[in-house]
Amino acid sequence: MLNLEKTREELIINLEEKQRQFIANIILSNQKIAEELKINTIDLQCLNIIEMLGGEAKPSEISKMTGLTTGGVTVMLDRLEKKNYIERVPNPNDRRSIVIHISSDKKSKLEDIYKSRKYTMEKILTNYDDQEISLILDYYTKLLNE
Repeated sequence: MLNLEKTREELIINLEEKQRQFIANIILSNQKIAEELKINTIDLQCLNIIEMLGGEAKPSEISKMTGLTTGGVTVMLDRLEKKNYIERVPNPNDRRSIVIHISSDKKSKLEDIYKSRKYTMEKILTNYDDQEISLILDYYTKLLNE
C-alpha cells in the first residue's frame, strides 16, 4: 500500500533500507541454494546468467555480464563442467569459439528451485498495474546501468 503522507526524504530512506534488506535476503537465499547444489554463489549466478541468455552463452558474454575476467570465467566454467552443470560445445557460427549450455538434468533442477521465487513475484505483481510495473522496471534498469 502506498504511503503518501511521508516526505520524499523519508520515502527515499525507507526505500534504501528495504533495498538493503532485500539484497541481504537475496544473497543469503542464494548462498543457501548454492550450498544445496554444492557449488559456490558465483557459479550459481553464472548459471543464472546463462539461463537468462536463453540457456546458452559464450564465455565473453558471461565475462561482460559478471565483470569477471575471461580467465576468471574459464576457471569458473571448469568448476561447473567438472560438476556436470554445463557443457562446452563448439560454436556452430564460429569454429574458433565455444558455447556454454546448462546440462539438461541440472537445468530442470535449477528451474524447480527458482519456481517458488517466480510464483511469489508474479503474485505480488498482481497488485500493480502495467504503468507501476514499468516504473519498477525503469528503476531497476537505471540501477543496473550505474
